[in-house]
Amino acid sequence: IYYPDLAKSLNNNNTSNINAVSNVQSAIDRLQTMQLSNGALSYWQGGGAETWWGTAYAAHFLFEAQKAGYTVNEKITTKMYNYLIARLKNKELEFINYADGSKKEIVKEEVPYSLYVLALADEVKTAELNYYKSNTQLLSQSGKYLIAAAFALKGDKNKFYQMLPKGFVNEKTIPAFNGNFYSDFRDMALVLNTLLEVDPQNTQINYMAKQVAQTLLTQQYLNTQENVFGF
Repeated sequence: IYYPDLAKSLNNNNTSNINAVSNVQSAIDRLQTMQLSNGALSYWQGGGAETWWGTAYAAHFLFEAQKAGYTVNEKITTKMYNYLIARLKNKELEFINYADGSKKEIVKEEVPYSLYVLALADEVKTAELNYYKSNTQLLSQSGKYLIAAAFALKGDKNKFYQMLPKGFVNEKTIPAFNGNFYSDFRDMALVLNTLLEVDPQNTQINYMAKQVAQTLLTQQYLNTQENVFGF
């Protein structure tokens, strides 16, 4: 989405900017062909298996793309939002695994991320956010940030600050290579993204930005989610 701006700042070649815009629009158009009848997306065209995290991630992308001026089919995004809303009703749980061998049962990382994405699109109900504000033990650290950010998007800065952790603790989790692809680095980068969106003057941003930049510079092997949110 932001590549044309980056290309323009590094190189005044108008052709590269035009190609970048065309490539992003082509990606948007392709994503829209991957939707299943229930509103979810599959990972490829013609695929029959839905992906909850992938749908939330794609909805986030399409929201940002539309905001940046790209053409997005709103019927597609509406079906995606409805799918996310339906999945949230079950409050599904998972175990998050830490590098020290411990684990903790929490609501799936898809839950707070879906609520954040729905809040961006003004499709979330305050009652859903209040439930997790009253049950923070169900949330991972990043989940608390995401729910806090969703409150901010709803215009409730008081609950944003009440929910917001005092600082991001670098919890060493074992990266997940399926499901919602969590890792301590991906989650920090995602949290940084949300703070920049809802509270760009927040004092936590400087520390997190330095940590994210340092990891991108020094870690040779990062997965797609880590690279995307880190970038």
